[in-house]
Amino acid sequence: MATLAKPSLADIFPPGSFIDDARECAYYADDVFTAGPAPFGVFRPKDIAELAAGLKSAAGEGLTIVPRGGGMSYTSGY
Repeated sequence: MATLAKPSLADIFPPGSFIDDARECAYYADDVFTAGPAPFGVFRPKDIAELAAGLKSAAGEGLTIVPRGGGMSYTSGY
């Protein structure tokens, strides 16, 4: 019996909406005054439909999604 390979994160989200480059992901860990751990990836949907599809896929895979604002938080709430 063959087992199916688990999809990569890039395969879970709509094409072109997922960033997994380490340098680019590190950028999303920064805030005005602080830096946190870099995410494993960044989901950047182009519209509401892509957002819904990506969140549904992520939930189906048991992934945690952490929303991020504009990176201008003065309270370390990025």
